[in-house]
Amino acid sequence: MGEPARQVSAQSIATRLADIQEFELAGNIMYGLATPRRGARQVEVWYSRLRPEAETPIHSHSGEEVLVVLRGRGEARRIGVETVTFEAPCTLILPAFELHQIANTGREELQTVAAIPAGSKVFDER
Repeated sequence: MGEPARQVSAQSIATRLADIQEFELAGNIMYGLATPRRGARQVEVWYSRLRPEAETPIHSHSGEEVLVVLRGRGEARRIGVETVTFEAPCTLILPAFELHQIANTGREELQTVAAIPAGSKVFDER
């Protein structure tokens, strides 16, 4: 019959971006909008701001990554496969376990929202 409805306050399911701790890696400023720590059970959602000329480390995920580009332009480098140029607004779908890198090739900040299965592992090139 499914799970019984649970009582949840609006405060526990709504989080303001200003209340989320950011962290930076190689010019990529990231915010965990919906993560297991915040109560997400099936999908994690991350907001990212990539500075001009910055790029993410080469990495892969144990689950598919869907990246919604909100602002800016760049390259999705699918290592050993292809390099795709993109410009907002658009969506990138990156397969699980495929090494990739996102680079900001524009003059403004590249802003994205990424969704991956909750608990996915991230593997860097090393």
